[in-house]
Amino acid sequence: MACNFDVGKVGEGIAKNYLESKGYIVLEERFRSKRWGELDLICGKEGVLIFVEVKTRVSASFGNPALAVGYYKQKALRRAALYYCKTHPNCSESLRMDVIAIVLDNDGKTACEIKHYKNAF
Repeated sequence: MACNFDVGKVGEGIAKNYLESKGYIVLEERFRSKRWGELDLICGKEGVLIFVEVKTRVSASFGNPALAVGYYKQKALRRAALYYCKTHPNCSESLRMDVIAIVLDNDGKTACEIKHYKNAF
């Protein structure tokens, strides 16, 4: 079984391809703020700047991956997004936080389920 880091990277790649197929423009991947952690994907679509948290699981038996984005994770993601906007002067006034939940197939490389929660929190 792959380690969590590998599973996460696979999920982020799947999410990126999924978003691009839906017309999103991926602006940055794995943006790190020293204090608040990482933003998995930062995208743009129709004048909205979208911060995307990707949660990936190898099995649905562990529950919906989106449930792993609890209160404290949401708080950290909001702060990381604010930091991003402070350090990028062209930051859009329209912001959104999305979650993409992915369950991988048995091969651990393809998605058997993708759920996109727009404006998740």
